[in-house]
Amino acid sequence: MKDEQNLLELKEVLHDYYCKKIEEEGKRIWKEKNLSNEIMDEWLNTHMRTPYNR
Repeated sequence: MKDEQNLLELKEVLHDYYCKKIEEEGKRIWKEKNLSNEIMDEWLNTHMRTPYNR
């Protein structure tokens, strides 16, 4: 029972660690690419699919 609790705690620590790393990388890319909320809104409303030629 104690081993199971330790495993759950370890999983939570790893989860938190990797969430922080992902967030840091996202912020780095956001800054590097000079992205903004306005750009994200524009992308959300832009049709970017490749047209199919028939």
